[in-house]
Amino acid sequence: MKLNTRWIICFCLLLPFFEPQYFKTIPLINKGYQLAVYLVAIWIIFEYFRKRRMPSKIVLALAGLEVWTLLITLLSGGIVNTAVQNLINFVTIAAVLDLYSHNVKQLVQCLMLHFEICIYINAFTLFVMPNGIYTIINSVYGVSPGYFLGWHHLFVVWFFPGLLTAWLYKEITKKSLRCYFLSLIIILSELKFGGSTGIAGCVLFLLPNILPHIKTIIKKYLPPARGVIITVAIIISIVYFRIYDYLEPLIVGVLGGDMTFTGRLEIWDNAIKAIAAKPLQGYGIITQSVAVKTFGFTAATHCHNQLLQVIYQSGLVGLCFYAVIYVINISCCKRMWHDTCAQTCIWGIIVYTVLGITEQREYALMYLALILPYYIVHQRAKKRSSRNFLGGQL
Repeated sequence: MKLNTRWIICFCLLLPFFEPQYFKTIPLINKGYQLAVYLVAIWIIFEYFRKRRMPSKIVLALAGLEVWTLLITLLSGGIVNTAVQNLINFVTIAAVLDLYSHNVKQLVQCLMLHFEICIYINAFTLFVMPNGIYTIINSVYGVSPGYFLGWHHLFVVWFFPGLLTAWLYKEITKKSLRCYFLSLIIILSELKFGGSTGIAGCVLFLLPNILPHIKTIIKKYLPPARGVIITVAIIISIVYFRIYDYLEPLIVGVLGGDMTFTGRLEIWDNAIKAIAAKPLQGYGIITQSVAVKTFGFTAATHCHNQLLQVIYQSGLVGLCFYAVIYVINISCCKRMWHDTCAQTCIWGIIVYTVLGITEQREYALMYLALILPYYIVHQRAKKRSSRNFLGGQL
């Protein structure tokens, strides 16, 4: 890995988005990370103007979603600070990837190193201090051990994008060792300490990557558009039509859950009723007290489903922006479906969507599953076209 000025700048610009949960318990460090996010946002705006460059389609679609959510939050008297923070975090990390996507190898190397540092330190805290390095006290969930990356149910927020980055790193650099080792540490950490959703998501992502015949089946029968449409259809059938009896062996037998999705059926019902009352614009980002009244469950501060959460917060208008992000990625990967990176990216999007069945996934790092594929595949397509053009000239 060659270190140069652009690599160092890229690494530093990404750093504020990799704040471990443990650092959020230390006010001075937390404020430093928050300040750094604002400084990166200012830097990015300056770079766009300096280079006279328009943001990519992904950045614009994500910005549209978050600006609309902020507007609705303002009009409905919701939590404006959170809406502003989401706008800055999500759009800025997408913009950093946009400005440095011309060299995808360098970009993936920067992301890979960030994930390695955080996940390896977290693994050390897990296995050396299994009772936690601090205590998390929550009015809903009680007292839980806290590790470097926080509460064990939030590990997937780091582990899933870490796996996606690792396997893209393997494909792009043609180096396997770091990918395999990071994947091993993630799986060991999830199996020992993680939640059932995290375990299922990480294993699901790894299956076609470690079992070639599964990847062959996916390549043949689940091309980009069909794969995502089938996934969304399954989610709608589960959440809205309640067709999920066939999942009982997995949910109950393997994951040790129950067929009510741990009380989420009631939450989904109440969320759907609320959405039906304001389908177009949504409610914005609401306070915890409003959430409890809306969803009818003390522990429910959100819809416990990513698609419902997007529609509840931003209405059908927000859903259109969200869908555009999917369409951009699908279109890009469809043109390069022969490429292993495109296949890995689409599978990552599918798994990200599946992970949203029982939880909302609005985290900057989780959004890498919807941001990174476009830049990786788009740049590889441009490189391939350039080679073909030069080959034709010769």
